[in-house]
Amino acid sequence: MAFEPNEKPDLVSNKTGEKLSKFTDYLEEHHWNNFNKDDAQKIIRDVFYILFQDSENQTEEIKKYLETKKKELEIFFHVEEIPLMKLESSLWHQFTKDEKLGQSVQGFRTATVNGEKINIPHLGFSADLDYLDDLINNVIKKAKQLNIED
Repeated sequence: MAFEPNEKPDLVSNKTGEKLSKFTDYLEEHHWNNFNKDDAQKIIRDVFYILFQDSENQTEEIKKYLETKKKELEIFFHVEEIPLMKLESSLWHQFTKDEKLGQSVQGFRTATVNGEKINIPHLGFSADLDYLDDLINNVIKKAKQLNIED
């Protein structure tokens, strides 16, 4: 298979190999020709994500208004709210929270954990290679200090 410079490769899960959902799949030009109910629901979920990602800087009045409108849209578009797994509760975050890594959510996969659906983010991160070497050394040192039993 030859490399096609204009083709965008699918983003896939490192864990399952399945194609990941991106927050903006529906924005690709060819997608508008086959727009459907699932696409509309995805747009609404993405709008919620954008509106609420900066909620700590919003007044209580704005938060209350947005929550009310969110509920109305969920009912109207039959949107199932699937929470995004919290980065802060991950082992990755515990080991890297004090590091200087550029980090972004590039997409997600939906999984069922303990009987509940959850969107597990696919993270991209960046740093200079020599910094990453130092990071790995720090992670190894931290891991050696843990009492982990098999």
